[in-house]
Amino acid sequence: MSAPQPQPRPQTSVPIRPAPPSPTTTTTTTTTTTTTTTTIDPTTPIDLLRGHPTTRLFATSQLLTATTKILTNPTHLPPNSLAEIRHPLAYGPDFGNLNLRQEISAWTSEKYGGEYVPDDLGRGAESRINMTCGASYGLMNALQQFTSPGTGYTRRAFVVSPTYFLACSIFMDAGFSELVTAIPYPSTEDTGHASLPSLLLSAVQFEESKSPRFSPSTGLLPISRTGATKKIYKYVLYCVPTYSNPTGTTWDLETRKQVLEIARRWDILVISDDVYDFLSWEKGTVPPPRLVTLDRRMVLERARVRRELREREKGDERRPDGKLVEQEVVEEEEEDAGNTISNSSFSKLLGPGLRCGWQESATPRLARQLATGGANHSGGSPSHYVACILYELIKKPTPTSGDAAGKDGEKRGVDVVIEGVQEELGKRAEAFIAAIEKYLPKGSEILHRPEQGGGYFLWVGIGPEEDEHEGDGSVIDVREVCKLAKLGVEGKDGVIVQSGDMSEAPGDGNRLNVGERWVRIAVSYCEVEEGVEGIRRLGRAVERWKKGERA
Repeated sequence: MSAPQPQPRPQTSVPIRPAPPSPTTTTTTTTTTTTTTTTIDPTTPIDLLRGHPTTRLFATSQLLTATTKILTNPTHLPPNSLAEIRHPLAYGPDFGNLNLRQEISAWTSEKYGGEYVPDDLGRGAESRINMTCGASYGLMNALQQFTSPGTGYTRRAFVVSPTYFLACSIFMDAGFSELVTAIPYPSTEDTGHASLPSLLLSAVQFEESKSPRFSPSTGLLPISRTGATKKIYKYVLYCVPTYSNPTGTTWDLETRKQVLEIARRWDILVISDDVYDFLSWEKGTVPPPRLVTLDRRMVLERARVRRELREREKGDERRPDGKLVEQEVVEEEEEDAGNTISNSSFSKLLGPGLRCGWQESATPRLARQLATGGANHSGGSPSHYVACILYELIKKPTPTSGDAAGKDGEKRGVDVVIEGVQEELGKRAEAFIAAIEKYLPKGSEILHRPEQGGGYFLWVGIGPEEDEHEGDGSVIDVREVCKLAKLGVEGKDGVIVQSGDMSEAPGDGNRLNVGERWVRIAVSYCEVEEGVEGIRRLGRAVERWKKGERA
């Protein structure tokens, strides 16, 4: 494989929009789903750091209806505790209830514009899906099941940076404390505006130039289990490729393909947090194909090529009807397990307290390894009770089950909720962007293409470029501005934003110094008027810094 060539990726600023009206102490906000009154207390700092959804956006009424149906309908209360579809209060199957996984397969295919990719046995994605108790657990379980940094077999974790800051502690717990390398994205002048794939490739090749820390004959013995052959990867890559936390950026298709080519060549497991994919700020936007979907297609194509070569050498080994037997497909999966896990969650869509999510892998082999780990097999599918409730919201409604679908009888209930969340996030993003243009100093920018907006966050560069100077003869000290903003003035009018420093990957050599200029502003938590007022307070903190005030 030829090395990907560096590609310039200029940063783009959002266009100026009409400024929002000046905030007032008490305002009323109306959406298609609810009406709320916002009261802004000047003595309480406005929190633009918190990446939580506003509680009024939770699917409370829909979950109440679904819970009642699940616990009162005998068809949802099967007595067989070893069936593929089990009672909500029973131990769950290792993978999760089959009917839920089938509905998730169909639902996600719809959301991604029909990306269903069956295998040669006609199996849908349900054979590659396992239920989790959220994306954080999913990441932890994937690292436990597919990596072995303690033995030295898994050499290093690559983290696309700036990154989701709380994910880093999960890597630390898994044994990667001194084994993390940041891959900058979007690229900067410091990296020569090189593309993400080229930076990843350079980092892998540098690691490969070192001597391995393990003996190939004994490196995996400490994690082996009798009767269980585990697939362990040499490297792992963590990323949020769509509406990224914190930058809001989305990888283009070519970047996704090139990353997968590198992963295949160098034995990298790519774990993508796909938790924001359905939260475009424009309804009807189809997210780009997931890494796991592209990987799945590549796995099937490689299997077909190998099969054709074998048939030429040994003759056709298929059954008379031309179909493959299951054993042949299983053997192919043992030979090529794929390189991706899509880590998803209902937290951002329906409410984080549900603690329920799902993972989809490129092959059933990876899903099986995730589902049959010791703890998961002992306790059964985590969050099984909640997953049974969510089945009612996710399943395709029928003419006799319209209550689960809400007012839009032909839609899945989960989609009705998501559309309401999209509408609110889009409204807030538009108002926040306008406030940034109005209240922050000239030269401030938002790092994503406006037409690709979505997710929970705006990544904001405060102030002029480095060749423009203001105030005391230096560029704006954004770190100090964040401190001043939180303090407010005489205990009032404070605002909390996330300094870019919090989004840095840990470890020597990983500092990108994004905290010099960049902050993360969440659109998920504050109502429109509160968020606009918070951005105004941030702008005032900049002015206070220019006048010489320090925290």
